[in-house]
Amino acid sequence: MPHKGNNEFLALRNFDGIEGIVPWTFSISTNKFLFIGEEIKLLTGYNAEKFLESDNFIDQVIHPLDRFIFNMKDEIKENEIRFISKDLSVSWVKILTNKVKDKDFYSGLFIDITKQKTNEYESVQERIWLNLLLKTVNVGVVIEKINREIVLTNNKVIELFNLEGTKSKYLNMPSSVIFEEVLKKLKNPSNAEELFRTNKRDNSVSDVLLRCNNGLFIQMDCLPVQSKNTIKGNIWLFRDVTMYHHLLQKQEVTNNELKVKNDELNQFTSVVSHDLKAPLRAMGSIIKWIEESVRETVPDPEYLSEEFKLIHNRTKKLEGYITGLLKYNQAGNKSFEKSKVSVEPLLKSVVDNLKSKETIDIIIESNAPILETSDILLQQVFTNLISNAITYNDKETKGKIKIGYYFQEGMHHFYIDDNGPGIPLNQREKVFEIFKTLHMGKNDFDSSGIGLSVVKKIITQLGGKIWIEDSAMGGARFVFSISNSL
Repeated sequence: MPHKGNNEFLALRNFDGIEGIVPWTFSISTNKFLFIGEEIKLLTGYNAEKFLESDNFIDQVIHPLDRFIFNMKDEIKENEIRFISKDLSVSWVKILTNKVKDKDFYSGLFIDITKQKTNEYESVQERIWLNLLLKTVNVGVVIEKINREIVLTNNKVIELFNLEGTKSKYLNMPSSVIFEEVLKKLKNPSNAEELFRTNKRDNSVSDVLLRCNNGLFIQMDCLPVQSKNTIKGNIWLFRDVTMYHHLLQKQEVTNNELKVKNDELNQFTSVVSHDLKAPLRAMGSIIKWIEESVRETVPDPEYLSEEFKLIHNRTKKLEGYITGLLKYNQAGNKSFEKSKVSVEPLLKSVVDNLKSKETIDIIIESNAPILETSDILLQQVFTNLISNAITYNDKETKGKIKIGYYFQEGMHHFYIDDNGPGIPLNQREKVFEIFKTLHMGKNDFDSSGIGLSVVKKIITQLGGKIWIEDSAMGGARFVFSISNSL
């Protein structure tokens, strides 16, 4: 129990039991506490009796570094020291002392200020880090209170706008002082004038481009500082984007030049394709006329017929190349209108139009989705892939094709399985190149090598990819994905 002392310090006991405050009385002659409040246990972990019964026990509680600056016998009216509690945690304590007149003892209070000191420390640390950040960051910063007084800035602002003086010139000054000087340095002050002079701001401002007289392009952002839903001030950020701006300008010029070249190329391809087809058709007609004219005059008309047939086929193949080149050039170059497309009916329509072999069995799985995409482009993709699976199937009977769907990683996936001859691993990338065809011996089909390259170009425009896998049915599986965010 606390010591029951003289009437001179009875009033001090009124503080006993108040959280964070420990009243005490200390005898100079006996070097012991005459009284100490029960709250000392919360502060140090030790009972009051420990301090009353033991000589100099307080010295064990005081932090070693603070024992040199404080002694209970010293007539010190106020000080701040640290206590080490029983669990070795550290507490900050403010000591208030008063020597009782004509008496041999001091009376006073131990006041727990740990929280206050911690907040002060954190505030100092935050300010140190913030100042360090402002010195090292490559962005100009101006922080103002709600009353427009500047509380922090850095020299990067001075450098960017070529202002006079240093950051200390503007500290604790109205932000209008620095902003008015900035406006004088701009070729387009109207972009920032209204923003700078707005006294109250409750929303952020971003990506305001300022053009300086010194040739720099500065991106300006303003972020309100809020605390408990109350605006406390603003943080202004200024970033040098001159190089980025010049790159954008160059990119715009390059894009415009590229568009012109692409338009010229498209026009050239179209003209060449049409211009080449006319003489090819004329050549075919002339060859046919020559064949009919000489048929009766040659000794071996059958042999001549085979030769003319070869010429006809080569002419037709060349015309197919030209048509394919035009299709490839047009594929994926035009914008498309999106609409809700029910894939299952679209697939059934494609299959009905293509299925001519009685020996091919085509299965469409029933889980195909409804997409928002281009029905024309999607139909063209399915037509090419299913047509290939039919054409290249080498099974005289029991040819099988399965068309399925799954959703994975935010993308719609479709696959076309077949039990045909398959595609070798080293050829699976090449088949998507223009004019590339597989030579499959007796099953070598007449192909221009355009179809799959057109498919790949369309799927890329639809935001997806296409690749080939081994099929569980024994042939090839063509898989393509379409973006879910069209």
